[in-house]
Amino acid sequence: MVSGWDGTNARFMDYVEDINIADGDMNSFYVQDPSLLTVSVWAGEHHDIIRQKVLPGKTFSIETSNYVIKVYADYELFQMGKVDFAGMVDLMYKSIAQYRYSALYSAFMSMDTYLPADMKLQSAITEQTKGALLEHIEAIKAATGKDVVLVGTRTAIQTLQNTVPYAIWSGNMKDEQNQKGILAMWEGYDCVALDRVNLPGTRTSVFTAEDNKKIFIMPVDSEFKPIKRVNEGDVEYVERGFDGTFTQDRTVEAAIWYKEGVGVVINELFGEIVNNA
Repeated sequence: MVSGWDGTNARFMDYVEDINIADGDMNSFYVQDPSLLTVSVWAGEHHDIIRQKVLPGKTFSIETSNYVIKVYADYELFQMGKVDFAGMVDLMYKSIAQYRYSALYSAFMSMDTYLPADMKLQSAITEQTKGALLEHIEAIKAATGKDVVLVGTRTAIQTLQNTVPYAIWSGNMKDEQNQKGILAMWEGYDCVALDRVNLPGTRTSVFTAEDNKKIFIMPVDSEFKPIKRVNEGDVEYVERGFDGTFTQDRTVEAAIWYKEGVGVVINELFGEIVNNA
């Protein structure tokens, strides 16, 4: 099912966890309480100490749904080689991949719904506000205890990188920008620009105008995979009409059934910058 995915969004997939379960099994994700405890100075020889409650974690599940694609072609056209049925089947897989990417990106862009207010910075992204942007990124870095990477649409990342005057760019930076459109780093932080994916069956981007204002400050942690894709049961593929047992309208057909769900499970802190210019 994943063989048709293109590799241009490979770094985005670092934030996606694929889970395969048997049909009917319950998927569950346990998230521990992230709170730290306060360490106090203790004079000793007494037990008058303020207790701190250790909270339990929470369990979440991802709802799965059934999906299907079915295609057909005239048997005579297939026999004469005028219809490439293998190509039609391949198109089903590509369509599934596009639909899945759309769902994954939409889930990723919705993650800020769960962020505490102090982890978000609403600010114009300009050369004049760069100091405040850097201060917020450092605050997120301190809160997570990890290095961070800046993730956003190409539009959002380009807006951020434009805060550095082009006149002071090095020759290597200009070459990289000319060849790739995006610099790999900004002010010492790695940048990941998300390539555009269209909504299934359209030429409309899955990213909204608001998404193009968001820059996520993500901890560098191979275990942090907030987007969950659950594949439930086996993929079923059925075709008819190729072995002489024709359908009533003398066509050949193929269908793919599968069950999956996409959701968000946050188990680490991260931050966000929202361009409100």
